[in-house]
Amino acid sequence: MTVTQLEHQKETLLVEAEVGVMIGMRVGYFSDDEEQALPEVLAFKVRVHHPYIRSHDGYVSQWDSEVTLDYSCYVGWTFSHKSLCVAGIYKIELLDLKDNVIESKTFHVVSKRPLLVDALVEQYQSRDLVQHQVGCLNLSDKALAIVDAKKHCDTLNIAHQLENSLINVYSYFDDKQLAFSELRLNDSSVQHWYIASNQLRMFIEKRVKGKKLLLGTAAATKFALDNKQQWHKVVNRKSPVSLFQPQESKADNVLALHLDKGGFRTLVGYSADGKPCCIVLAHMKIGLFRRLLLRMVAKVAQNAISDKGLPSTL
Repeated sequence: MTVTQLEHQKETLLVEAEVGVMIGMRVGYFSDDEEQALPEVLAFKVRVHHPYIRSHDGYVSQWDSEVTLDYSCYVGWTFSHKSLCVAGIYKIELLDLKDNVIESKTFHVVSKRPLLVDALVEQYQSRDLVQHQVGCLNLSDKALAIVDAKKHCDTLNIAHQLENSLINVYSYFDDKQLAFSELRLNDSSVQHWYIASNQLRMFIEKRVKGKKLLLGTAAATKFALDNKQQWHKVVNRKSPVSLFQPQESKADNVLALHLDKGGFRTLVGYSADGKPCCIVLAHMKIGLFRRLLLRMVAKVAQNAISDKGLPSTL
């Protein structure tokens, strides 16, 4: 089977998780050459990478499918029940019978939670904030890890590979206090805001008891954690932002933040074509009820890791 015999139509990559919604691609199997002998039925496999769903054996679901010559069919994922309406990254792959990927499409499935988003976006867009350009965050593998320096866990990472390896970083201050940290992924304008989620957590949000947060590649943040003398005393209430290079031999650097309010919530801005163009960390206090909910979310995430290991960045 060759790629030229399969076609799919792109419409949107940004989808709100609701019962009855379907995501996927339409596959057409046609011959452009009347003399070319093709099988009447073309068999292939469908593989879907999705957030952790225990009833679907973890992070991956796969099944066999087929399409008849000169016809098309729709393959994908259906949110058929409320329990399946899980926000995160969904990557749908078409494979030949030898498990070679011949086509794929990645969807950003989000939850509509205006109570958690709208007030923060309004504050972030306020003209009263003072913006500072911090510099560029270098992510050689285009995968962003977010790490609580005091209580490290592997469940806060951004689930998808970023478009670029160099990310412009900005800080926003409200009355000299750090209010927002922005990672600008590209030059596109934000059209839609949603709370960030990944394959393990419905919210990339946490109370940070030690008030120190690191952002960078998994390898760079790990090295930074092992060498706290490089940055721990440099980042504080008076100087809450630092961009540093943990290893001189490595181009990757790390963004260290001091969260004076002791917590953060992550929002993602999407462009008109449904692609992420901005990641914003809102620095905030986490109330008691919210902390209890986040502990439950964290426990479920750790159980998922115990069951199926860490998900890969898609």
